[in-house]
Amino acid sequence: LKRIFDEFDRDRDGRVSQSELASALKRFRDQTRPRGQSYKSPAEQSAEGIALLAFQVMDSDQDGAVSFDELLRLCLPEASEQDISALFGMYDTDRSNSICVAELEAAGACGLDQRELQNLVEEHDVDGDGELNLCEFHDLMVSTGVFQA
Repeated sequence: LKRIFDEFDRDRDGRVSQSELASALKRFRDQTRPRGQSYKSPAEQSAEGIALLAFQVMDSDQDGAVSFDELLRLCLPEASEQDISALFGMYDTDRSNSICVAELEAAGACGLDQRELQNLVEEHDVDGDGELNLCEFHDLMVSTGVFQA
């Protein structure tokens, strides 16, 4: 899911704009259309229209872009412990069994800047080590609504 998101996020700002989604849909449409086949309806031709409809569903905070967390909430509304562990592993790039602000920032987490990420970590860092372990990360995901308990 993260690889697909990154493919759509052409400017690498950690968010997919409506135009980036429309461009990705056009590329997909063109790659999957049989040679010589034309589209029959305006809806089939309009990646922009489909992107607009998708945004009405995906852009839950209505800021004009879809973050990876919004995509996760849509695709994995009730995640298992295994799903959360897998997501944790994606952020824990140094495999230290904890996630630091730099790892979150490098992953483009939520489109937040370093200060906002630092505040988020501090808010959920129960043991005070300046990083999030799996349990703290789980609590963060549940408290922010990314995953339901």
